[in-house]
Amino acid sequence: MELYTKADFTALMYQFLDPLKPYYSEGCARLHLGETGAKYKQSTIELEAFSRPLWALVPFWTGGGSDPEFEAIYRKGLAAGSDPESPEYWGRCKNHDHPFWAAEAAPLPALHALKPMPFANMLVQRRAGRVTAYPAGVNQVPGHGQFPEKYAKFAYDTRFGFCASRSREVMEQAAPDSMLAFVIDRNVFVRRASESWKIEKGAVVTTWSPFPGIEVTTTITPTATGHHRHHEVDSAFDCEAYDTGFAVPNFAPDYDETVENHSAEAHCDTLCCKVSSASDEGEGVLIKCDPNTSLYFANVRLPAVKYTLAKGHTVMDTDITDIAEK
Repeated sequence: MELYTKADFTALMYQFLDPLKPYYSEGCARLHLGETGAKYKQSTIELEAFSRPLWALVPFWTGGGSDPEFEAIYRKGLAAGSDPESPEYWGRCKNHDHPFWAAEAAPLPALHALKPMPFANMLVQRRAGRVTAYPAGVNQVPGHGQFPEKYAKFAYDTRFGFCASRSREVMEQAAPDSMLAFVIDRNVFVRRASESWKIEKGAVVTTWSPFPGIEVTTTITPTATGHHRHHEVDSAFDCEAYDTGFAVPNFAPDYDETVENHSAEAHCDTLCCKVSSASDEGEGVLIKCDPNTSLYFANVRLPAVKYTLAKGHTVMDTDITDIAEK
């Protein structure tokens, strides 16, 4: 049904309300629609059912509409429901007598520190007032714009936010935070969508291909201080890959950065991210992302480990340590 005119909305109203007419009580003060899951008294349920159609009828009448049958039903029902001598009397009005307001306050349920969400294709971790999501990167290719940035990173954190690339031509413009970014012919390629995935109790396992001739299996395992990444790469040619962490605002108070042989760290007064090779391989680097690539901060630095991959099979293990002060 197309809803353009007042007549269109009136016709829709009657489609909903006309079937109710046989179910009003004899005095019209109640409307019985069968059994429900509500835990209120039956009289309360039927009073609520009686009142709901007024959300449509009152604007209809106020706007000049007329329906003698419904007008008669509600005149009769309002009179019977408000008459203490009527068998359909609604009762006296009291404060806070609804079961919702009368119920005792209950504590919030305990939240899982680590919870698999298979229907959302992700694993969710809660730590000290923040949440980190580890999605499987499930998508149809080609997907909508900037899907890799929005849904296919290895991790998204409520305190660090994430980056959206300007281009894939140079690393600074790509700003590929929380990704394994391959550089081929000076262009940057990342996980666009997973070919297969598995959400386990303590890990997310995905297979994906950033570029024809490269196949990757990645296992993300959350830890108490961040997460561990295990990559197995089969490449048909030599290339470079950057395993990156969360972006840190470099204009924030107390910002500092450290690059060592196999690790890189960026931290400020409230945030810290360190990326390190678990097998003492690769080269620690800091990527100077273009301004405004981060959704949270105007300027950010991105810690990463740069791996040099030879043609064939390569295994990489990277630890991400992230800290967010309250």
